[in-house]
Amino acid sequence: MTSPSIASGAALEWERKPKSIDANLTNYDTAYQSFNWKSVEREFDWSRTGKVNIVHEAIDRHAASDRKSRVALAYTDYHGRDERYTFHDLKVLSSRFAHALRQLGVKKGDRVGTFLPRTPELYIAILGIHRIGAIPVPLFEAFMEQAIEDRLGNSEAVACITTPALKARIPLSKLPALQRLILVGLPAPSEARQAGNSPPTTAVEEKAEEKKD
Repeated sequence: MTSPSIASGAALEWERKPKSIDANLTNYDTAYQSFNWKSVEREFDWSRTGKVNIVHEAIDRHAASDRKSRVALAYTDYHGRDERYTFHDLKVLSSRFAHALRQLGVKKGDRVGTFLPRTPELYIAILGIHRIGAIPVPLFEAFMEQAIEDRLGNSEAVACITTPALKARIPLSKLPALQRLILVGLPAPSEARQAGNSPPTTAVEEKAEEKKD
């Protein structure tokens, strides 16, 4: 028997879903009965190339096809954000972020923390990190200082993407490898707000070098 709290939670979650988007899985029972792993494998390019590239499989191959204008990510929250990102959008945005990481000196094999709420910026950041061959270190937004220190310290992350609200939980003095914080979700400049166009902006903070006697 389903508890009232679970049922009410499920009902609330259903109400939050955008009503204008059709589900890809329209009939679970039919899909279950006809499912076959071999047919699914053929959908991925790695079945032909023998090479796995997560960004290519998840985004780029769709962005290069007639699916490029299809919605890949739909996001809505209680704060008024209601956004749609196509495969083409995600390719452009994640490539732009990957370029920014390279400009900051992040290279293949480096570890990069993602301490963000589950907003589009999180997914774009992870795609961008993968795109340059770096390794994402996911950090749940409810983590407190010790949990963050353990994960960023053990992975020797060189950078971390976060928000101004979560920044204070990152113990910079205890993380010698961490050199940069990339802050997303900053207020837009006043001229952008006046023009009615105020997307989240980004800033980079570099750790100050400790003085040696």
